[in-house]
Amino acid sequence: MAVATVWFFRLWRRAGYVTQMEFYRDRYVGWRADFARLFDTVFYGIGIGAAWAAIGLVGMKKIVSVILDLPETVQFLGMGLPSDILVVLAMVTIALVYSAASGVHGVVWTDMVEFAIAMVCSIGLTLIVYGVVGWNTGLHDKIQGLGARGDELMKLTPAFGIVLLYYFFIHP
Repeated sequence: MAVATVWFFRLWRRAGYVTQMEFYRDRYVGWRADFARLFDTVFYGIGIGAAWAAIGLVGMKKIVSVILDLPETVQFLGMGLPSDILVVLAMVTIALVYSAASGVHGVVWTDMVEFAIAMVCSIGLTLIVYGVVGWNTGLHDKIQGLGARGDELMKLTPAFGIVLLYYFFIHP
C-alpha cells in the first residue's frame, strides 16, 4: 500500500485526487463504486486500523508495565483489576481527549511531535543496546553463539516459505 502511494502520488495530484474515495467515485460507476468504497472502508478502516491499533496498544502496554514496574493486579475502587487493562484504558483515554480537543490539524501536529520523540528514543535505545552487547563484534559473536538459530538470523533473506511469498508476491 505504501509503495503504491509513493508510486502513484504524482498521478493522483495531477488528476486532482486527495483521497482514494474520490478516485473510486470517478473511476467506477454504480454498484461497483459502492462496493469498492465499502470494501476499502471496512477492510482498511476497520480491519487494518484495528490490527495496527492492537499492535500499538500491546506494545505500549508491555513498555509501560516494565518501565513503571506495575504489579500483576492493582486495587482500583475496591476491586483488583489487571494492571494491563488500566494501562490500556489510560492510553485510550489520553488519546481520545487530545484528539477531541485539538481536531484533525492538532492530531497531525501531535503525531509529528510524537514521531520525532519516538525516533529520537528508538535511536538512543539502539545505541544503548548496541553498546551493551559490544558493538559490531560483540553482537556478531552473541548471534553466532546461538548455533543454527544464529546462522538463520544472520541471513539477509528469510528461508523460502509462506512469509517470503506473502511479502514479495501477495502483498504488493
